[in-house]
Formats: sequence, C-alpha cells, structure tokens
Amino acid sequence: VEYNFAMLNRGGFFEPVMNIQNGSQQNKVGLSTPPQDIYYISSRTRTDMDFANELREQIKSRNEKKKILEELQLFDSKIEDIIVDGINIEVYLKGVDKPLPIQALGAGSFTVLEMASIFGREKIKNIFIDEIEDGLHIQSMEIIAKYLSKTMEQKPDLQLFITTHSTEIIKLITKHQTDKNIVSAY
Repeated sequence: VEYNFAMLNRGGFFEPVMNIQNGSQQNKVGLSTPPQDIYYISSRTRTDMDFANELREQIKSRNEKKKILEELQLFDSKIEDIIVDGINIEVYLKGVDKPLPIQALGAGSFTVLEMASIFGREKIKNIFIDEIEDGLHIQSMEIIAKYLSKTMEQKPDLQLFITTHSTEIIKLITKHQTDKNIVSAY
C-alpha cells in the first residue's frame, strides 16, 4: 500500500512531501516537477505570475477564452472581455472605456476566474480551494454553489477539496447537487 500526501504549495501546485509505503516513510521534499493533476487556489495564488502566464496561453484559443468569459459572466454580466499579457489580468466592462484589473472587481472575481480557467484544463484532477467564500457576496455564493455542482456533474473524475468558514456555502453546495453522494462535509 502506498500513500502520497500533497502538502507543500509550490506556485499554485502542491508537491508531495511524504510517501508512505508499507509502513515506511520516505521524504519527497525537493521533487523537481510538481504533480500536473493538482492545483491549489487561495488568496496567495492571486499574485502568482505563473497563473497569468498560463491564462494568457490558455485564452489564445478562442474557444477557451469564450468559455472562461461565459463563466465569468455568470458572476458579473457586465464583463465583456478579458485581456492577459502574462503579468496583468484586465477586464473590459460594459459602459467603461478602459480595462480594469481583475482585482478591482474583488477577490471573489479572481477566485471565479481561477476556477473557470482550472476547470477547463483536462490534466487537472484535484483542486484545493482555500476559503472559497473569501471576497464573495452572499448572492454570489448561490451562483458559485450552482456552478460547482454543475462542474462536478460534468467532470466526475475531478475532485474538489474546499475549505471554508461559511456554513452557508456548504448548505448551498449541498442544496444544488443532484447526486447526493458528491459532497462530503467535515
């Protein structure tokens, strides 16, 4: 029996730091390549340049950009376009002439952008979202709960690990799931 524990955050990815095999522990700190199927979303990843670079590459595909915009528009219908230069992430809003940094829309908008981007990546199978309620208005929590439930139904091989201090978001996610075996709360 082998268990890998993913605990060390390396630029948005968890790196396995411990491998237990038949009762003996082997330290794995210092691996050169992080697992490609795990992604970590938190307030710290909002300043991660790797995400801006990855997003820039991702939205070069019109279909990917369209999907991400549609998912962002679920949360803010005023968003018309997204521009990423590898460092800055900016959005155009209806009625506003100049682009605004995504951070100007609040922490919740950036979390939604990260989720929309990461959910679209086929190689990602495990996503850790730290304090999902951070920066979200209560009305946005309802939208996010529906979005997460829909995503989990469409991607049955995807696992989400979500931490929260909000019993409201747990209730909403549980309310909107159609398969009652999807969500476990601890």
